[in-house]
Amino acid sequence: MQSTATDGLVRLHNHGSHGQALPPDRDDPLYARLAYSTHTGPTTPGAEPDNHFGLLVQDADGREQLTRRGSHTPLGSGPGWAASSHRPLLGDTVLPGVGVTSLTLARGAVEVRIHRVVGAPPGSAVRQSG
Repeated sequence: MQSTATDGLVRLHNHGSHGQALPPDRDDPLYARLAYSTHTGPTTPGAEPDNHFGLLVQDADGREQLTRRGSHTPLGSGPGWAASSHRPLLGDTVLPGVGVTSLTLARGAVEVRIHRVVGAPPGSAVRQSG
C-alpha cells in the first residue's frame, strides 16, 4: 500500500494479493492488474487493460494479441518496493518457456515498474499501461 498526501491517492501495488493460488493457466480479472488506486475504476470490455504489462504476440490466425497476466507468485516486498513473477497467457494457454518478473518501486507519488522477460524471442514487443 502507498498513499500520498500531495494528491490524496491510495495505491495498492499488486504482487501477490490473491488469497489462494490459481493454476498457471488462469487469471482472476479482479486481481490481474499490477496496481489499483482510489482514483481508477474498471475498464470497459474491449478497452486497453489498465495497469497491465503484456507481450504482443501473434495468435494462431496471425492477429496481434496482448498476453494476459496469469496467476502470479509473490517474490518479496519491503518499504517502497514489491516484486512478483508470472507466466503470460495467450487465451487460456501459457506461453511455453516464457516468464515475466515484475518489480514496482514507489517513492512519494512516483512509481517505477521494471519487467524482465525471459524465454521470449529477441525483439519481442511489450506494452505497459498505467
